[in-house]
Amino acid sequence: MKIKKILFVSHESGVGGSTQSLIMLIRGIQELYPDIHCTVIIPKKIGTKIAAKELFAENNIDCTEMLFRKNYREIGKKYSFKYLIFDVINYLSKFSITKYIKENKIDLICTNSSAVDVGARAAFVMNKPHVQYIREMMEDDYGIEYRNKKLMRNIIEKSNGVIFISQFVKTKYMQLYNIRHSTIFYNGFDVHRYYNPDHIIFNKEYISIVQIGAIRAGKGVKESIEIMNLLKNKGFMSFKMVFIGKGMKSYISEVDELIEKYDLTGHVKIEDFTNDISGVLKNNDILLMNSKAEGFGRVTVEAMLAGCLVLGRNKGGTMEILSNQKTGILFDTYEEAANRIIESFAAIEKSRLIAKEGQDFAYTNFHYRKASANFIQFCRSI
Repeated sequence: MKIKKILFVSHESGVGGSTQSLIMLIRGIQELYPDIHCTVIIPKKIGTKIAAKELFAENNIDCTEMLFRKNYREIGKKYSFKYLIFDVINYLSKFSITKYIKENKIDLICTNSSAVDVGARAAFVMNKPHVQYIREMMEDDYGIEYRNKKLMRNIIEKSNGVIFISQFVKTKYMQLYNIRHSTIFYNGFDVHRYYNPDHIIFNKEYISIVQIGAIRAGKGVKESIEIMNLLKNKGFMSFKMVFIGKGMKSYISEVDELIEKYDLTGHVKIEDFTNDISGVLKNNDILLMNSKAEGFGRVTVEAMLAGCLVLGRNKGGTMEILSNQKTGILFDTYEEAANRIIESFAAIEKSRLIAKEGQDFAYTNFHYRKASANFIQFCRSI
């Protein structure tokens, strides 16, 4: 079957990592395959500004809002009336999407995350090919689970193809489900947006360390503060660390209390998330990636492109991206992480070489057109 029109279904109305990855994917398709038209459906949020829709428009990508909701809940949380309403909305949205598929003569539907099920349900009704992206380690990284596990099993196993964003993610889900056709390829990036060949790290009297992402338990925020406390206990005070991201007020309060407990207020702070990630990275030496189960790690690649030295936990997608002591530095324990930070400041030239190797590797391997070519090739194969 010749693919002329692809419908992507996204779970985000805001701009998270999966939306940024989707935009890069579609941009590459537009550039490499101008005869293929891509459209996106996103969840409608009544009375709020839809950031994702604006960003799709800026990239000349057709985007339509429809009323549907995500398909998960916090682990162990009871099935509430709110979730019942969400599930009714999702059931009804299936009919709106099938109408859209029919009127726009869509050839293939791709759901951009397993956090939403409406695209797959509509594809099955219309007997259209469906490709399922699985980007997230839901329970391990986010502390969430599918509300209807039986439905999601049916969707994942019935889909014509499943795309994983790392071997780490694939290993988990291949053990859980009987998947017919699958592939792995990494997210694509506008490498020129983050590439900064003039970034010289360790040119100050202290190390500047940044951790970017959600301020929550799965991202190892408190553990990173433990590492900073180890630096202090070792007598190494030549550092400043900043967390960039959003989180629940209750958890951020706990983090602030830990910073005060260890008397690190002059060295560690939390700042709100910003879209100017490039600006943040150019002012820091080390990106600390301390996620406990990172599915891939967009910010890891962004930091490598920016010329930062990446210090990453030896788990998940991080250990696939970084080659230890070559394109980045991996650690298993907090003691080891603290020692690697001290060593990096003691051997600046070696640290700069590792950062440069990482930058070259990211620039060569993560261009968005590579992901787009892999995507179309896989869709045609199924």
